[in-house]
Amino acid sequence: SDVSVPVDSGSDAATPDSGCTPPAGNFAFCGTASATNAYSSYGPERANDGDLNTSWFAESNTCPAGTCPGVTIKVDVVLDTARSIGRIKLFGNREYESSYDTLTARIQLLNAANSVVYTTDVTTPRGTEPNGDVNHVVSPSAVSGVKTIRVIVLTGESAGPGFAEVEAYAN
Repeated sequence: SDVSVPVDSGSDAATPDSGCTPPAGNFAFCGTASATNAYSSYGPERANDGDLNTSWFAESNTCPAGTCPGVTIKVDVVLDTARSIGRIKLFGNREYESSYDTLTARIQLLNAANSVVYTTDVTTPRGTEPNGDVNHVVSPSAVSGVKTIRVIVLTGESAGPGFAEVEAYAN
């Protein structure tokens, strides 16, 4: 079952009805995150809280040997309003830098009818820690009417992969 945790209304976060102004144009910050599952204390609200030092992680043993076959491990960020999205950024986790990163993921953009209007698979770069950051430009052009950003984890460094943040921009 999905774990849905709305972002609290504290000064460092926003709920969809708060009239949120996206910091630096990051539309995902003004959304509400949910996930198919989450490791205790590492819930989906951490995937769009604007803090690279917090991370969402899937439950232990969700992806045996780091592969998520037949299991959809996903994080959805439902935006406060439909947006035009031209760039998605995914940040590798900084809490446990040498493990638990998402290695490959599918990024999908969905409209208000919950239909996929854009999809792409990404591979996170390796190298000096922290790593796993992706800056994907939507091609050939921005997609309008996006209501949900979905990140589906395909493979990870561990049986419980995660990521620090998903961000979405107009360009």
